[in-house]
Amino acid sequence: MIYMKILVILFFTSYLLSCKGQSQKNNCEINYGNANASLKYYSRTSNDNYLDSAQFFLDNALVCSETREKSIRRKIEIFIMQRKYEPGVKFVTTLNNKDFDFTYQRQMIIDYLTGLHYGEIDDLNKKDSIFTKSISEIQNYIENQKGETFLSDSVPYYDLYFTKSRIYDSVKISKDIDSLKQKFPNDKDAIDRLKIITLGNIDH
Repeated sequence: MIYMKILVILFFTSYLLSCKGQSQKNNCEINYGNANASLKYYSRTSNDNYLDSAQFFLDNALVCSETREKSIRRKIEIFIMQRKYEPGVKFVTTLNNKDFDFTYQRQMIIDYLTGLHYGEIDDLNKKDSIFTKSISEIQNYIENQKGETFLSDSVPYYDLYFTKSRIYDSVKISKDIDSLKQKFPNDKDAIDRLKIITLGNIDH
């Protein structure tokens, strides 16, 4: 009952402001804000309906360039929270590489969601195969960039080791990341941060 009252308020706010001649940009910001409000209510109540509501508002926020990228990120996060991996894959396949900061990230996210799906149904061979392929593609991207410093390629490295953490243990991950210090001796502190964050994400 409380959920319905809150949802009606959020929908009514969006509708009312759109009727007042708000620009499309403003409407997108309102919908994005309502999505975040729904997520906050979910964090307080664990009511999955709020996640569905957030997805609805994010769909409406996707149409504006100002809110498109962050709405895409939010939608993917919610698919993962809901463990709706296959719908998540279908959504990401409708996007273009330009919707992401790096050209490899669209396929990386498709692979990530697919790998989570296979992991959930205990098909570990397929899961490991998917993540291994993704790791190879990210590594190829990094090698082709030939960055002179770790910081110039830090996001791809975070993506790489986050993906590696899905199939490798903490000992291997730690050694792999430490080896970067030989390549980038001036970026040891940044590499240590990468290790701390990556090891914190290992859940198997």
